[in-house]
Amino acid sequence: MNGEIRRKYSLFEAICMVVGIVIGSGIFFKVPKVFLANDGGLLGALSSVGLVGIVVLTVALSFSTLSEVYPVGDGLIGIAEVAIGPRFAYFLGWFTATVYYPTLTCALARVSAGYIFSLLGITSIWGEPLLAVIILFAVFALNTFFPTLTARLGVSATIIKLIPLLLLAILGTAVGISGGGLAEHITGGGVSGFSLNSVTAGAVAFAFAYEGWIATASLSGEIKNPKKSLPVAIVGGLSIVLLVYLGYTLGIGGVLSSEEIISSGDSLALSAFTSLFGSPTTGRLIYIFILISCLGTTLGLSLAASRGMLLLAERGWGPCPQRFYCPDEKTRAPIASSAVGLLISLVWLLQWEAGFVHRLLPPLLSFEPDELPIITLYAAYIPLLLSLFLRGKRLGSFRRFVLPVLASLSALFMLYAAILSYKLEVIYYLIVFVLIMLIGLPFYRRRRGRLSESAN
Repeated sequence: MNGEIRRKYSLFEAICMVVGIVIGSGIFFKVPKVFLANDGGLLGALSSVGLVGIVVLTVALSFSTLSEVYPVGDGLIGIAEVAIGPRFAYFLGWFTATVYYPTLTCALARVSAGYIFSLLGITSIWGEPLLAVIILFAVFALNTFFPTLTARLGVSATIIKLIPLLLLAILGTAVGISGGGLAEHITGGGVSGFSLNSVTAGAVAFAFAYEGWIATASLSGEIKNPKKSLPVAIVGGLSIVLLVYLGYTLGIGGVLSSEEIISSGDSLALSAFTSLFGSPTTGRLIYIFILISCLGTTLGLSLAASRGMLLLAERGWGPCPQRFYCPDEKTRAPIASSAVGLLISLVWLLQWEAGFVHRLLPPLLSFEPDELPIITLYAAYIPLLLSLFLRGKRLGSFRRFVLPVLASLSALFMLYAAILSYKLEVIYYLIVFVLIMLIGLPFYRRRRGRLSESAN
């Protein structure tokens, strides 16, 4: 049986995946924290948002260089295998398959369920997690059996979710310029609170709004011409995200004063759109856009989660690699890998609900699961980036030495952001992380050939 998974995603679809995965609900509810850290000042808020964007984009540019030096076309795991070694690559793949992608997927499913209940005006303690379970089953089924439809839905969701952000960015900025609101922000309110400390604090609060872009790398085997398309998709997609985030932040400063921004709190998006259009009914429309944004992100992340075991099995790693690598004979879909990805996501959803939300589990299992995995992911980036010192002999001095150092410092900043934000919960997470890595230890095998090369 031929084990090949068909390449089906174009460069445009890959770029939309990056934008769609990164832009979720975070932009709507992280920006208030950024303004609060900067005392409502627009200049400080823009600096915070831009700082994190530059940090992440620097790492992405280095990832593009890694893809050039190690043109394996296998994304993050393939690069790790060549740059560091198979054992490092295995545990990185085991981590993304069992922790990183499933935690992000379950979190977005849970948030999406919450928005649906809020939109309908219904309050139900256990109804929301039940709906989150249904959402998980739906998105995994779509990604498994209808991948082409999933790509089209992802493109549509990306376009739809950009509409309110671009509206506020363009119209809000125009209103701010014509009405003098932006000039007031720059010369008056909030400027007194502008400082390096406030910008850094805002950047820490906003750091996770850029997360998830590496998920596209797990689909390198299904992207057309991945050696060229994958780096362009990641860097291009993140550049779009950065511009959208800056425009949205600028638009808020154009329609609201510093005092209004501070008093709005988590309702900042609703206040901004209400001020822009002069109607409270826009609130319901905003919730619909936020919901579409969350569902689109859930769809993109679940696509990566459903391929976790597949990427390991391709190299003869993980439990029952022959079973996980071979797709279904009729549908050509990686059903076994998708089923395990769904199961792991459901387990993390249980931990989210029982531990983080209701505190029914011991403190060790009550941490917030969606953002803390950034610690281990960015820590893993550093040795990959620094490997360019030895392997990037054909690169110029900037790309071989300067860019990897800058990217490594950027990765350390993301680690700092996580530790500063979660403190003791970081220790709890790391204990659980080590336990999960130990569970995966028996499934590591040194192999002499790839299943993808021997499958017929």
